[in-house]
Amino acid sequence: MVVRMVWSWWRQKAKGTPAIGSVNARRYERIKERGMQALLNWSSYDQISQLESSLSVQLLQMSVFSFDTFLHRGETNDARLARLRDRDIEALQQIPDLAQILILHHDGYVREAALKQLDGSVGAPGCIYALFWRTNDWVPEVREAAHEALARVLPQTSAKVIVPALKAALPRIAS
Repeated sequence: MVVRMVWSWWRQKAKGTPAIGSVNARRYERIKERGMQALLNWSSYDQISQLESSLSVQLLQMSVFSFDTFLHRGETNDARLARLRDRDIEALQQIPDLAQILILHHDGYVREAALKQLDGSVGAPGCIYALFWRTNDWVPEVREAAHEALARVLPQTSAKVIVPALKAALPRIAS
């Protein structure tokens, strides 16, 4: 396993292309599966907040228990955060439907990238609610990307998915 991880890392460095690697790809797939299950079973505002916290913990665990961490000992916090941000954005591009989960990411750059990647119909009411929630994000670029994503996604999404999200969002419209 370690040899495979080292070999994968070395090949990526030799090519000069950022890739998430097979181990991290499996981790992102698990995060996507858990997140989609939570978004499908979503029923309240508090659950979106809990899912956002859970996602942050899972991504933190993934970065702490990563082989890549050993290779970058001594790097500054800013450099580490930028590297992890780039890895998450790369995962968005490689793993279909991960964007529906990473719109809840703690980093605004990743949220914006996830929102820009959303296209087509969305299958979970929790994802639609999270899109509404992101229209009130504290980062202006994320708010703009959320409005654009809603314009792309809502016409193609079933009313069975949109209505529960609207029912939950309307009482909170003032906030």
